[in-house]
Amino acid sequence: MRTLTGFAALLLTLPTLAQKPPTITEPAWQRARAVWFAQAATPRIAAEVGLGYESLAWNVDTAKIWDTATDGQRLPLATAAWATLDTFTDLQFGDTAVKAGNYYAVLAKGADGWLLGLLDCDKVRAAQIEPGIGGKEPLVASIPLTTVAGEDGAVRAEWTTVEDGAELKVQYGPHTLTARAKVEGAENAFPLAQPLARACSRATFGNGKAGKAPFAVIDHGAPKWAGAMEKTAKGMQTGERWRLGSDWATTLDTNTSLGIGGKKLPAGSWHLTLAKAAKDGWTLVVSSAVADHKAKIDGYNPAAVTPVLEIPLQRSTSKAAAEVLRVAFESAGGKAQFVIAFGTTRLTAVVAPM
Repeated sequence: MRTLTGFAALLLTLPTLAQKPPTITEPAWQRARAVWFAQAATPRIAAEVGLGYESLAWNVDTAKIWDTATDGQRLPLATAAWATLDTFTDLQFGDTAVKAGNYYAVLAKGADGWLLGLLDCDKVRAAQIEPGIGGKEPLVASIPLTTVAGEDGAVRAEWTTVEDGAELKVQYGPHTLTARAKVEGAENAFPLAQPLARACSRATFGNGKAGKAPFAVIDHGAPKWAGAMEKTAKGMQTGERWRLGSDWATTLDTNTSLGIGGKKLPAGSWHLTLAKAAKDGWTLVVSSAVADHKAKIDGYNPAAVTPVLEIPLQRSTSKAAAEVLRVAFESAGGKAQFVIAFGTTRLTAVVAPM
């Protein structure tokens, strides 16, 4: 059998040598959430809306853009990941209709003031556009915002429930921007609104073509680990699922196909839960965020999601117990690694763009 030597062998190693190690960061991620529970014998989700964003600081450069913005100019609600507007049901902001679905969100200057601009997630992902304003990608909806002076500070947002829907308030530096929506399904339902601090992890893969930014972002609620949770985890039956977080579902948004634990996950928005496997093992269960929202399945009901991928995870035990749940990317030997840590349990899988 002939073997390659010298220059020919070197050529085969060049793609590997050119692989840049992933860059791992932990953005300051937030979600604002409003949910309505149907008043029935068995509680169920009647409607739910969420806005995911980053706690961006207001600075001199942002103030200059704000003060001089002309029609069509945009400002970001996040730069480490894409700000998102997610809704389980149709919304009506005055004359502007927003169909149930998942959107990326930016601020945009209109002829009569500032707007919440929505972008097609799939098109932005396909173009692998760096998070922020979306370049020249067209808006699929423009929601008029009322703008008044407010308290200064980093970007923050909240939903306030009203009789037949909710009001969104975004604090952007010294400016308060609001929009009121009629929410399909909110009538005669019990409302709950929450501002949510989230743990967040981004892996940036350095082999994209010029002008493209391949990356993946995880955000999740990070409950404190307690003895009761340890007992529950140990007592779970094979196949039983754990929600892996709190409040809004644990979400993975990626604009590149990923190989996770040897299995391929396409670009998209995905929800993550855990399933107990035999012999104290665990399996990562991946479901479609779009499908879950369409079926009105939120993070509290992991048993109801339909898996698109089930990935066995490598389990190890750490000496020091994790104080809070951690779901993140880590760098390991020049490669990205998917990690879940809770208590003394550590679950891992190798991650690479495909």
